[in-house]
Amino acid sequence: MTYVNIGSLTIPSGWVASLLALILAALLNRIFTGKKIGEWYWNSFFFYFFIWKTSYIFFQFTLFLNMPLSIIYFNGGIKGHILALVVLILYLFFIVRKKYPSIHEEPIRIFLFYLIIYQTVINLIENNRIEMFIHSILLVCCLFLIKKISNQLFFLFLLLELLILSYFGSLFSIEGATFSTIGLIMLTLSKNKYGRRKP
Repeated sequence: MTYVNIGSLTIPSGWVASLLALILAALLNRIFTGKKIGEWYWNSFFFYFFIWKTSYIFFQFTLFLNMPLSIIYFNGGIKGHILALVVLILYLFFIVRKKYPSIHEEPIRIFLFYLIIYQTVINLIENNRIEMFIHSILLVCCLFLIKKISNQLFFLFLLLELLILSYFGSLFSIEGATFSTIGLIMLTLSKNKYGRRKP
C-alpha cells in the first residue's frame, strides 16, 4: 500500500482516497440532483470507521493496555472490518430506513459516485495510470446517465467496476467482497417497502 505524507503525518492511500471520495461523491450528488445528501451518508461512514478503528482495542486488548497510543497506528484488521460492516448493515436497515425516507432514493446513486471516485483517486495516488483512466471513463458515463439510473444500470456499473478490479487485481479480495456486499445493500435499500423504486 502507498502512503501519503501530509506534513509530519504518514497516511495510507486508502484513507486519503476514502475521504476524498466521501466528499466528492456528496458534492457531485448535490450538483447533479440539486439535493443535499441525507445525514445517514455521513453517519454511515463515521460508524464504519469508528468501529473498524476501535475494534483494535477489543481484538488486541493486552497490546493496547501496554501501548495505548498504538490505536493511532493500528486498527481491527479483517475482523474489525467484518464487525464494522455488520454494525453498518444493522444501522442502515434498522435505524436509517425508519428515520430517513430519502434512503429509498439516494443509495445506488451515491454509492456509484463513491465507488468509482474512490477507485479513480486511489489509482491516481498509486500511479496506476491505465486503471485510473478506465475508472475515469466509467465515472463520466455514470455522470451522463445518473438521472436515468435504475437498478439495472446500477447493477451494470457495479459489474463493470468488479470486472476492472478482477482484471488489475483480484476479485476475491477484501476490497472486492466489501464493494459487492455494500452494493447489494444499497440495491436493497433503494426499494421502498412495497418493493418498487419511487417514481
